[in-house]
Order: sequence, then structure tokens, then C-alpha cells
Amino acid sequence: MEKLESKQMVAMEDNNDHIEGEHLKVATGILARLGEELTPDPDQGIMELVRNSYDADATDCVIEIIVEATNRTSLLISDNGEGMDYHNIKHGWLVLGKSRKSEYLLTKKGRIPVGDKGLGRLAALRMGKEAILISRPASEPGIEYEVCLDWDKYDTVEFLEDVKLDIKRRVTDKSSGIEILITDLRIPLNRREIERLARHILLLSDPFSNATGFNPSLIAPGYDDIERKVRNAYFDEAEYHLIAEVNGSGIADVRVVDWKGSVRWHTENLNPEKQFSTVAARFDLWVFLLDSKTFSSRNATKKEVKEWLKVVGGVHLYQRHLRVRPYGDSGHDWLEMNLSRVKSPEERPSTNTSIGRVILQEADERLVQKTDRMGFIENDAFHELKRFAKEALDWMAKMRLKEAEARRAKERQDSTSSVKRRTEKLDEIIKAQLPDDKQIIVKKAIEEYKRAVGRETEALREDLQLYRSLATAGTTSAVFAHEASKPATQIEKVSEIIKIRGEKAFGQQYSLIGKQVELIRKSAQSLRSFASLPLYLLKRDKRRGGNVNVHDVIEAMRMLFGPFLENSKILLNLEFVDSVPFVVGSVALLEAIIANLITNTINAFKVEGARTTGRQVTVRTLLSGEKVLIQVMDNALGIVDIDLDEIWLPGRTTFADGTGFGLSIVRDAVNDLSGKVYAIPQGEMGGAEFTVELPIAGGNGA
Repeated sequence: MEKLESKQMVAMEDNNDHIEGEHLKVATGILARLGEELTPDPDQGIMELVRNSYDADATDCVIEIIVEATNRTSLLISDNGEGMDYHNIKHGWLVLGKSRKSEYLLTKKGRIPVGDKGLGRLAALRMGKEAILISRPASEPGIEYEVCLDWDKYDTVEFLEDVKLDIKRRVTDKSSGIEILITDLRIPLNRREIERLARHILLLSDPFSNATGFNPSLIAPGYDDIERKVRNAYFDEAEYHLIAEVNGSGIADVRVVDWKGSVRWHTENLNPEKQFSTVAARFDLWVFLLDSKTFSSRNATKKEVKEWLKVVGGVHLYQRHLRVRPYGDSGHDWLEMNLSRVKSPEERPSTNTSIGRVILQEADERLVQKTDRMGFIENDAFHELKRFAKEALDWMAKMRLKEAEARRAKERQDSTSSVKRRTEKLDEIIKAQLPDDKQIIVKKAIEEYKRAVGRETEALREDLQLYRSLATAGTTSAVFAHEASKPATQIEKVSEIIKIRGEKAFGQQYSLIGKQVELIRKSAQSLRSFASLPLYLLKRDKRRGGNVNVHDVIEAMRMLFGPFLENSKILLNLEFVDSVPFVVGSVALLEAIIANLITNTINAFKVEGARTTGRQVTVRTLLSGEKVLIQVMDNALGIVDIDLDEIWLPGRTTFADGTGFGLSIVRDAVNDLSGKVYAIPQGEMGGAEFTVELPIAGGNGA
């Protein structure tokens, strides 16, 4: 057969015959690959269209979400830029993957284009049934062009080129610009997505100081409150302003200015031993002290600043005056500020207490954006940029910590001197005001008081050492948890890839290993959940006082301990009283109580002889007059081999791998909340039963 085909080919060549020329064709399925799959978040695709407006020298770009009477939703993006003529539409806009932007070619207004290689916009254009482009080029006043992309037509053909597109030309009295109407959105934008889109739009053009002359805006239902939160700026209310600049030679100058405008600390060379091999950049960070004392002398309120930081907080990254995602997005703490705060809480800002920006001072080929436009490729230059910013944060924390230590030392010295002076003053008053026989009685009472205070002080010192040990264990586990979550996520992703490729390669035979692969994936998920536990419990904002919803805290603990309970085959039952009880205190204190009692029940089932099936734990709330009762009980063996009074003592435990600190923490946390805690060795369910009694907040917290 091969010889026959060879002879036929030779015959063709001898006869000078030619096979008709062919070319690569593009299947319509590529639209989903390059659109929805490459850019899965709708807001990311929309932002690429907004960036196109910036490249077109627009000063205004409006994104409008239109909800029609029929409940259909459309999206309109319009600008007042240069527009595109027929040639640019045909050979640029309609060509997938082709960008008409040059890396260093400036626009007429001197802007450096920030284009996306022509792909990012595709996801946004495919959000609806049709995408209609209307372009009015500045080069042809009074003329506009229109082209419509009807996506249903592409679903009925095999190749992209099978759908013919008409570019219509007509007269108009409108000025230059672009309008893109995406009709009948397949997935209507909900409140959460609109809020996220609003945040991206308002942060796109540097909210710190708009040097671009570019003003994107959003018109959408229920958007006014978000716009107000972001547009209001409270930089003057910051306690500290960190200003760090690294030049082209890698030398970093760092200074911190306080809220009065005075330079508090300054270093001209941040790290002389190892300078920074990165692009020239500037790092600004505004740090806020969100306490009532600080805001008693400020113009804004603490609540206003907290709401503002909730939307704009974190460190954002800007290149060519426009923001680069995902740096500074919610949950994207690229400088690991929150982790650093967990490891060393004192004098460190978090993404909830600060807002910052890193500005790349010039275009530099050493920093290259990823294909999907979501951030930079993490090469040496990018890692050095991060090192510069993180070391600047470390330096500021060190300076603040030194000042805090000096302040505490002075307070301790002043306190000792004050006690001595007041004791001497008291002796003088006693001698001057009391007869001799009364002086003896009063002095004896004072000495007894001093001994009682001394015993209390000694007990407090012991408690302090205990909690320092617990803090060390907690912060160490938080660091471990942060690092452990990375390989757990990788294992989860790899197991998913194995599943997809295994099913494709082996078909039904994949079932031979499918269960094991699924077990690996679930184990990785559990490991990631375990890793999140200490990071969640150590969040600083939970330590603030106020009215705390008891049921909300219990629900949060149920979610947090879900993987632990599932692994231990324990069923957790919640039985809540009808009304919602509130207590005065902090979320952290109530979490400490619930978390340690649940941990205690999990450990109870590990004891030799405990049941292995039918394991149950019940958390119940009851109201008793002006108090709320929180009961935690299980059906394990109960409290055995230890006196009931001893279970509250630090270090006492009957669990082989227990620390003996859990119930001590419960006791102290309950005392801090002005409550009481009781234990029954074998309670209603047969196992240990704990009842926490706490006073209800005034007015039931409503």
C-alpha cells in the first residue's frame, strides 16, 4: 500500500499536478478556551475592556449595568477615546490574539499601552448573547462603524471563519469614542460581583493620586454605598506613613512620618549588605491605629475608616499608573503582612489596618506580566521587589517595637517610683492623722493587704508565663499551618489532574485506582482545613470588645472543626434556644471556650475503651433569667481517673497526647466574661458534660 501511494505521488510530480493548498482552521470551541477558561472571572474580562479605553487615550470610561423590565441584564462600556476606524476594527479588534499596542510606543497623550495581547476582552464579550461594537474614530469626524458578534451563530458552525461579519458605516453627530453593548447576560451580575467589579474599577486608576487623567466609573443598582466608601479618603487619619524608595542601583531609602507630618525614623540604606536587584519602585503604606483613644482627636470616626479599609485595604501594585491585579485583592496578601502579624503581633500592620501601594517608577522588561494578565511572572526581579517591600515593613516594625519597649520600661519605672512615693505619703498621713494605738491597727491591715496583693501578683506572673508558653505554641503552629497549606493545595490540584487524565487514558479501568486518588484529594482538603485553624483563631480583630452573638460563634466553630469531627467519625448536634443570646466580651474569648471544649470531646473518644461507632457531641444553648447557658456534652466515657477539681489545673490531663491547658483556658476565659463553668463526670449523654453560664448583654444584644 505504501509503495502504491509513493508511485502515485511520483506520478503527480511528473505530471506537474498540484494538490489544492490548505491552511490551519480554527474551531469555534477555541472561543471558550481563550475566553471563559483563560479568564474565568467576568470582572477580569470587563477590566480588560476598560484598559483598552485607557490605551485609546480616553479620559472617561463608563461601565453601566442595565436591568431591563423583562429582567434581562445588559452591560454597556463606553468611552470618549480615539475610537477605531475600519482598518483597525478589521485587522485589529476582530483578530484574536493580535494586539495593536507596542510595548514602548506612547499614545498621543504620552500613555504607555497596557494591552492584553487581544485575548482578555474575549471573556467579557462572550458574557451575553451578542456583543455590539460601535466605534467613532477621531480621524473620521461624523462617521461611526458598527459590528455585531452573535454568539449563537458560532454554536451552529464548525469553524470561526464560517460566520461572516459585516462592518457597517454610517453618519453620526456624536464625538469620538467606543461603545460596547453586551446584551442578555447569560449570568446576571449579583450584588457581590458588582461590589467586586466596583472595587476593581475604583482602584484601577490610582486612588491615592490620579496622575493618569483617566476616570473609570460604574453605574449599577445599589452601587452608591460602595462608591462612597472608596471615594472618601482618610489618609490624613493614619498614625504612620511609610515611604520606601529603591533606585536603579538597588539602594533603598526608607522613612516613617507620623500623623503630625514629622519624620519619626529614617534610614538612607535599608540593607547595605544585600542591595535589591529589582526595578526602581516606591512603596507607600498608611497605617491606622483603630482604637477609640486615637480617633478621639481626629476628624473622621473609627467606624468610617474601618469601612473604608474594608474595601480598599491591603497593598496594591501599580505599573504605568494603572493597577495590576491580583496584588491587593481581597485575600491576596502578597507581602504576607497578616502572617507576619500572626508571628509577631505587636506593632505590625495587617491588610485590615493599612492601605498601601507599590509603584513601579518606569517600564522595565525585567518584570513581565503573565499571559492571563493576572500578575507578574515570579522571576528574580519580582522576588527582589517583594523582598524590598517586606524588609521595609520589617524595619518599620523594628523601629516601632523599640519605641514601645522604651515606653513600657519607662512606665514600669514610673509605676515602681509611684508606688514607693504613695506608700511614703500614706505613712505620713497615718502618722499625722491617727493616734498611736490606731496606727498599729492600720499598719497591720496595710501589711496584710500588701501580702495579699503580692500573692495575687505572683499568681498573675505564673498565668503570664503559662500564656506566653501557649502564645509561643500558637504562633509556631500558625507558621507551620501557613507553610503546610501550600503543599496541601498542590496535592489537591495534582490529584484532580490525575483523575482527569486517568479517566481519559484508562476509561473504565481508572476505577481500579479512582477511590485511592479521591482519598488523596480528600486527605489534602482535610490537611488544608487543619492548617487554616490556628490562622483563623489568631485573627487580631477578634480580640476587640463588644456584644458577641453566641450562636454565630458556635456555628463558626462547627464549620472550623468540621474536618476534625468527620475524621474522628463524630456527629455534632447543635440545639439552639429560639432567641439569639449576646454576651459582652470578645469573639476570641468565646471562641477559646467553645474550641477547647470541642477539642476536649474529640480527645475523649481517643481514650482506650471509648466507643468507636455512634460517636456524638451536642452543643446546646439555654436561657435562664439574665444568663445564657452553653452546654457541651458527649457520649464518651466521661471524666475518669482524675478528681473533678483537678481538671481545671494547668498541665493536668488524662489524655496521652493532651497538654492539660485546654480546660484551664476555658476557666480563665469564663472568668474574664464574668461567668461560671461547671462539669459533670457522666452527664445526660453518658460522657462528660460542661455547662458555661454567662450574663446576657443588656437588651439581649439587639
